[in-house]
Amino acid sequence: MVVAAVLTALLYTLLLLIPNSQSDNDKLSQQLDLISQLLARDIELVRAGLVSDFNAAPERLDENWLNQQVELSNGSELKLNGLVHRVTGKLWNVSAGFDRPDQIPRKLEPKHWLCQPSCRLLLSVSRGNDELIADIDLQRWLLIQGNKLGLSLNLAGATRASLEKLEASTIEQNTGLYFSSRQSDDWDNASDTVLEGVPMTLSGQFSNPPTIAIHWYVLLSLLILSLLAMALLAHLYGRRQLRWKQLFRQLEKTLSAIESGNFDVVNKRLVGSMQHAPELARNFVRKLAIYGLQDEATKATLAQISNDKDWLAQHDGMTGLANRESFHQLLQQTIHDADTSALLLIDIDDFKEINDASGHQIGNDMLIKLASILAEHVALPYRSARIAGDEFAVWMPGASLEEGEQMANKLLEASRQIMLAGDNMLHRLSLSIGVVVAPEHGNEFDVLMTRADIALNYSKAQGKGRYASLRDPDLEGYLLKQRFMYSRVHSAIRDQRLALAYQPIVRVNDGSVSHYEVLLRIEDEVGNYVSAYPLIQAAERQRDVGVLDKWVLNQVLTLLMQMRRNNQNHRLAVNISGQSMSDAQLTETLLQRIEFSGCGPDLVVEITESAALENIGLTQRNIERLQALGCQVALDDFGVGYSSVNNLLSLPFDYVKVDGCFIRKLSSDDAVIPLLEFLVTISKLRGFQLVAEFVENEKVAQQLEQIGVQFAQGYHYGKPELGRLSLDVSDDVQAQPGQLQQ
Repeated sequence: MVVAAVLTALLYTLLLLIPNSQSDNDKLSQQLDLISQLLARDIELVRAGLVSDFNAAPERLDENWLNQQVELSNGSELKLNGLVHRVTGKLWNVSAGFDRPDQIPRKLEPKHWLCQPSCRLLLSVSRGNDELIADIDLQRWLLIQGNKLGLSLNLAGATRASLEKLEASTIEQNTGLYFSSRQSDDWDNASDTVLEGVPMTLSGQFSNPPTIAIHWYVLLSLLILSLLAMALLAHLYGRRQLRWKQLFRQLEKTLSAIESGNFDVVNKRLVGSMQHAPELARNFVRKLAIYGLQDEATKATLAQISNDKDWLAQHDGMTGLANRESFHQLLQQTIHDADTSALLLIDIDDFKEINDASGHQIGNDMLIKLASILAEHVALPYRSARIAGDEFAVWMPGASLEEGEQMANKLLEASRQIMLAGDNMLHRLSLSIGVVVAPEHGNEFDVLMTRADIALNYSKAQGKGRYASLRDPDLEGYLLKQRFMYSRVHSAIRDQRLALAYQPIVRVNDGSVSHYEVLLRIEDEVGNYVSAYPLIQAAERQRDVGVLDKWVLNQVLTLLMQMRRNNQNHRLAVNISGQSMSDAQLTETLLQRIEFSGCGPDLVVEITESAALENIGLTQRNIERLQALGCQVALDDFGVGYSSVNNLLSLPFDYVKVDGCFIRKLSSDDAVIPLLEFLVTISKLRGFQLVAEFVENEKVAQQLEQIGVQFAQGYHYGKPELGRLSLDVSDDVQAQPGQLQQ
């Protein structure tokens, strides 16, 4: 075994010694491509700035103006080395820092790349007979970007040219002009040149390539660990052998006691024996049957030990607490045994964010910590259970509401002492608790759990880290409101008080309508149609939101089929809730209806970020099935949750809708523009389109167009309007209020 361990260590070390060149090269190539695109973008920005400044400058530029422009560029990453002003091809003024202006070719392209002998980029902009030439400091930009990413960057060109072809002066012809490659053999190139038509290619390598020497330390460490592991295994093996010897001696004594009829010591010895060897326990049961053992206590012990599967069926494997099924049975069996009993429903605050930020292992540790708190404070006859995910419950037979609140306070105090270290952060255990009592708030499991869930949600709404009970008059009003709203779900459908509103989603570059988002509205008491968001929330809490999803989808598919019969070309975007997308049976029903209608190509299905990232695998399967029916799929409300770009890139969305909380800050928060520019770059690489929500004025619309966001939605382009889509308007027209008929 020691030899096998050493060989394993050597094998792993050899694998470490083989550089993962393919992976490193792929990573370097992708980084060079992105940096090349960034450089091209920055060059275009500098050139656009030169055009703007040149057009606004005086007719004849002096040296002070040129020097001032150069100094203004010092604060940016892509700065100017110097400026030259020429009039009808003749040198007029030169700023400080411009190297050899007399050797600039007379005729320049807008972007000119030359080496004389050091490579340099000249940007030329014209205003009538005037010409402004800028010498761009590329090496400084490459140094800054390389330091950020741990790369050495350079520019290479392999095309040769002669000054004679550039109509240069005699001095320039004598000097000679050529392009020379600055790329080393071990450097990688970007896929494309930086600028179209200019033989300027970005090349680079990692600044600190991995060395082989460190792996010898890895080898030595692995060998030492292998030897320690073998020593530990030998020690554990010896202890295991000793335990088995002790077990057999104990079984022999137990068997002797049974043969002699001394049952007083059998129970005690059986417990120790069976717990150490379940497999042996089953053989021992058969042995006991041979002797016709009739002792009731011993039979009960044997039954308990041999029924491991029954125990697992009633308990949560991670925490050891009762599971939902056994908790349900316990509650139903004991709810009528006392005049009053308390139920606590417990939820870990921001549990999903803990998992996202530090991984599922930290989340599991948090669950185990909470289970230990419950085990410490909840003693018989009270019982605790893990209901689902991060939800726990405590059942207190015979307890009043006041005693339930006291228990909630104890658990909250104990939880505040728990902190776990995650990835570069500390996570404090924070609980929200809902407290109800039976029979005052119900005498059935489902009823009590629903009331406790409402109290729990109310405690979260009040700020988390606290409890709420139905004695609170505000909570009672909250409960009545929830009941009222939920009662309206089915009645609104039955009484035809639901309606659809449509808001245009337009192309930013020309304002033409791409498609419409469908929004649910409900008629209020005075006949006005208002947002149905509270209704949707109430349905989600009762886990009945699928009723609304099916109604909306039916209305949309019916409308799309009518428009097809009238040769219409509208596309509609409809929201499907996360609950519906995670319900396999309901999802199947929705997909069948889309397939039957044949309107998949006219449908955009929007899935919220939180629902999409709750189960990546399920979301990807649903997206692929929707796209197979011709539908497009949009990720809604991107940025309000805790998703990562990695998750975003792993799902094949057609659209990503940037939440309005970012768009509203576009004019006031400088950090939003780089974020949107980054998303635009990613969207181009991954093939999805960006939609900006809550665009409310022309200034924001112009900023979005400059950044490159493709689509937008908001009051600037059109408010949600009730009615039906006009049957004589196609999609590719300007967004106008008259497109909807009331």
